[in-house]
Amino acid sequence: MEEIYFRLSDLDTPEKLHDAFTEALHFPDYYGRNLDALHDELTDLTEDTKILLDFEECDEEELPSYTVKMLQVLRDSAEENTNLFIEEI
Repeated sequence: MEEIYFRLSDLDTPEKLHDAFTEALHFPDYYGRNLDALHDELTDLTEDTKILLDFEECDEEELPSYTVKMLQVLRDSAEENTNLFIEEI
């Protein structure tokens, strides 16, 4: 199983978020760099993948709104795709 670690404080802008996911998960060049496209890519994963999300002792309420929306996309995608696992640390 591939494990990918993200520190949520590093994903404080949409650009950083999509750059990080594109690099870590090797998204294709045509990746749309929005939350709908993120969901599509995550639900298309065919190999077991665990995404570790480090909150660094911060609460979800303290995160930028886009990051909070991304968290919901990750959770929803994991519910749809049995190959995707989300662990919040």
